[in-house]
This record gives sequence, C-alpha cells and structure tokens, in this order.
Amino acid sequence: MSIPARILALTGLALSACLPSIVVGENSQGTDSPEYSTGPESSSGPEPSTGAPTSGDPGTGAPSEAVCGDGVVADSEACDDGNDEPNDGCGLNCTRTGEVVWSVEGAGWIEGFAAGPDGTIYLCTFGVVNEPAFVRAFTPAGDELWSTSAPGPGELAVSPAGSIFLASPGTGIHVFTPEGALVATWDLFSDVGIVGVAATDDGVYVGTGDPEIEGQLVMHGLDSATGEPMWEGRTPEGLIVTPRQVVAAGDRILVPGVVFSDARGSMLAAFDATSGALLSLELDDPAAPAWDSAAALGNSDVVLAGRGLDPDGLLVRRLTADFAEAWSDFTPDSAGTIPRPERVAASPQGHIAVVGYDAGDNDSAMVRLLDGEGATLWSSRFASPQDDERDGAVGVAFAADHLVVGGTIRIEGEGGHLDLEWWLRSFTVD
Repeated sequence: MSIPARILALTGLALSACLPSIVVGENSQGTDSPEYSTGPESSSGPEPSTGAPTSGDPGTGAPSEAVCGDGVVADSEACDDGNDEPNDGCGLNCTRTGEVVWSVEGAGWIEGFAAGPDGTIYLCTFGVVNEPAFVRAFTPAGDELWSTSAPGPGELAVSPAGSIFLASPGTGIHVFTPEGALVATWDLFSDVGIVGVAATDDGVYVGTGDPEIEGQLVMHGLDSATGEPMWEGRTPEGLIVTPRQVVAAGDRILVPGVVFSDARGSMLAAFDATSGALLSLELDDPAAPAWDSAAALGNSDVVLAGRGLDPDGLLVRRLTADFAEAWSDFTPDSAGTIPRPERVAASPQGHIAVVGYDAGDNDSAMVRLLDGEGATLWSSRFASPQDDERDGAVGVAFAADHLVVGGTIRIEGEGGHLDLEWWLRSFTVD
C-alpha cells in the first residue's frame, strides 16, 4: 500500500514515538447533493465554537455562550471534558473523536494489514534500508507476539482457521502458521501484478491482471491447502477496470473499483466463490463513484467506501444482498477538508469504520466510526504541525470490543530523503 494512498501499478491494468500533537474532530454530517442521498443525521457534533466567553445578561437571564473546554456540555457541544487531551474521545473543538487505547510504532511502511479470527492483528512492513519485509503479529492489547522476515512485501489475508497468506508480487503466495512459521510458497503470479488477496475456509482468492489483455481483471480461486487452482474468473475483454481490493463476502468474492467502457462506471465485481463465474460487474449509479474498499456487513449486506466524483467527496454506502442502495452518507470536499478513503471495515455488531487520509489538512490520517444506519458516531484527524510530514491510514479491523487502525507517516528530509514510520492505534467502540 502506498503512502498516503495506495497506488496500483499492474501489468495489463489501467510517529514518531508518540501520537501527533494535534487531533481534530471533524463535522462529518452527510450533506445533500443532487447525486447522493444521505444517511441519518450525524452525531459527530457542531462546528467548533470560538471559545470566547460571555456572561449573558444577568437581568434577563440570557444564557451564556458555550465555552469549549470549560467542562460543561452546552446544547451546541457534542462533548466537553474540560481538558486539552484530544485522544480521549472529545476533541479540542468539543466534537466526538476516537479514544485511543494504545499505540505501537516502527520503522518502514505498512504493505499488508489483516486481522485473525481471534483478534490478532497482522502486518507486513517494508521500507527499511538493507532490511527485508517482515510479517508481524500483535495481540488485541497491542503486544507484539512475533515477527519474521518474509520473501517479499505484499498484501495479507487470514483464513478462519488462522493460516496467514502473503501475496507478494514477484515472489508468489507465502503461507504462514498462526505462530509465524513459513510452511509453503506457491510460485504463482510472478509475471503479473496482484490486486489483492482474500481467504476463507474453502479457498484463497487472488486478483491479478493479464499480461496479454489490457485492463482485464483475473480472479483466481486456489485450494488453501495446496495452492492448486480451483477456478479462474475474468471481467469481459474490451473493458478497462481499475480494481482496488479483493474481499470475501459469503458465497461471493467482491472487487470494488472503477470500470471504463464508453464512459466511467462504478464497479463492484462479484464472482461466485465456488465456480468463479462473474455474477455482476457494474453498479447502476449515473454519478459513477469510484469505490476504494468494500466489507461484508451482517449476513448478506455490503458496505462501500469511495470517492464521489461529481461533486467530489467521501461517500459511504450500504447495499442490500442484491446490491440495492440501503443508504448513502456523503461528505463533500471543502476548503478545510478533502477526505480520501483507503479501507472500510464492519463489525458483527453493525459498526462501520472508514479510514484513509485528509488531503486538505497536510495529508492527515483519518478515522471515522459510523453506526449501521449511516450516522457518524465520531471522527478523528491526526494532523501534524510539520509541513514535511504526510500521514495516512491504510488498514482497519474490528476486534471484540475495539477498533484497530494501521497507517504510515512519511517524513520528507533533505535531498529528497524519506523517513517512513508505521503505526497501529486501538480505539474504543461506543
């Protein structure tokens, strides 16, 4: 995954040791537009108050103006805890933010992010001079269980049984045990770019390009024990697709993105997980948003996160099993915020988390929590006061009672030198 945004270059396919000093809550209420309907009213809070105290008129009993930071929650404030700690669930402008429980940092960037069925978080990190890629495992409490060198960097997927699959372009598919032992390497896909990887009890699913057919997406179903091909599915020739992720969702394998024919279309490719048959490709949406990520929600629903393109902004949408729109929540770009999603996740309890970066705020990492009906519960931006820092969140997963987000900070030094630092942060879910 790139920093701050993941850029796919496919053949044939068109913290420092502490948290950043500024964390700003966002007012992310969905805004009506001609193209997008909106979810329920956000609970993320009002615009920041000026903080200028007034005493009111003692003769008339006129109420005093709200003062953010006085510890008194006024009607116009979502919260007011009376302190200047922005990572405790209440931001500096008295809007709801995420409460950070723990954080972990290291050198390099995050190339792969996945969560196991027991809440273990797995990373593939890379980018340290003269060091290989590493696969790392962390407990739900943030303690590192193990780290092991890997043949190459790539995306990660974890099966319900706990096997870890690293899809590394040029070196193949590598299989690790939950304890970190490398037990198999499948010499596959060395001549094509890898879009993404997903795993279930029944198989491992890898998306690639085709070196002979421009713009075609090829999905591969592999036996999870041997790596032997089970099936292959393809998008139609003549269409140029830009895939962004591979997601296992029940009996379907989903690939969000964009499709180009005579015009740009909104893509959510669905392949049958048993046969590889292409079930559907393009969503019926004249505005054609570009979908960056998808997640299974509940028994059969799907939640998408992407970029609205007319007008520009962050779009989160819930679909029913037949891909009909249940609701959409749209946050338009503005002078102060340009939110760009990277990944979305959904919890068994129905919460939705969207992470990425805010290009309008010096590329600040962005984390947003919504309920299952599309209302924003809280939103955080992790801004840096330094102009040479760029921060972006690239992975997200729910554990039993908290949310874990991973990202990378890029620090531009003299002569074009880059210092790269990956991070993990755990947030409460409420």
